[in-house]
Amino acid sequence: AVGTHYFTQALIDRSDVLPDAKAETVRDGKAVVAVVNHPALTKGTSLEVKFSSFLGPKDLNLLKSVDDNLASVVNFGFFSVLGRPILRMLKWFHELVGNWGVAIILLTLLVRFLVLPFNVMSFRSMKAMQVVQPRIAALKEKYKNDSAKLNQEMLLLFKTHKVNPLGGCLPVLLQIPIFFALYQVLGQSVELYQAPFMLWIQDLSHKDPYFVLPVLMGITMFIQQKLTPTTMDPAQAKILMFMPLIFTFFMLALPSGLTLYIFISTLFGIVQQLYLMKGQPHNPVVTA
Repeated sequence: AVGTHYFTQALIDRSDVLPDAKAETVRDGKAVVAVVNHPALTKGTSLEVKFSSFLGPKDLNLLKSVDDNLASVVNFGFFSVLGRPILRMLKWFHELVGNWGVAIILLTLLVRFLVLPFNVMSFRSMKAMQVVQPRIAALKEKYKNDSAKLNQEMLLLFKTHKVNPLGGCLPVLLQIPIFFALYQVLGQSVELYQAPFMLWIQDLSHKDPYFVLPVLMGITMFIQQKLTPTTMDPAQAKILMFMPLIFTFFMLALPSGLTLYIFISTLFGIVQQLYLMKGQPHNPVVTA
């Protein structure tokens, strides 16, 4: 098969002899030519060539109706095992509401609710680390020339105050496959090709023509970053503050469906953070 982002041209060989196949770029890399060659096993014998061909969109259901193996041309990357169930859920939401943009919003909210327990664990762990941070700094200063003693005292501190230094990272790491799969599905699905959302966004597979969504996404990312507890030193924190700006420029040319997903996800994160902070009592600084 050879194809573009949303469409493919494929040949499914059904002959008794396995053919050779090769593809090469032509016209300065602007086109690809695929050649299939059936070798004759014995000179002078006849060979019957059987095949099915397909030319059309990379729609999983359509591809499977031709041949189950043809569905492999839809590639969601390393996390395809998660990508296909996510696509089915996106289609189910679209059947309910009839709008792919609204379906993306509902899918994003569903995923955020599913990973909410992990986010709560991460928030609590990072808040606990903030509380003991002054004590950690004091230990580093006290035992700066004795790394063995420092490690011993740090472990004792974590055990005494029931703090897991990895507790803020592990929940985030568990979510990475889900979010990468979502990213691939929203960036690769032909269902979003020329699919309108509302107002100025009339093609979710195309960039936002007025860059409204990327700018809103950058603003919400900045707000969420300010609300998120951190144990980084001030210099690292200042560098991290540029991330929303970098992401904004990065999303300017990407499909508006992707930007919509990140914007809604970040907006949910802000609401979640405000709720958790509201129910969080003021923690005194640990000095002993």
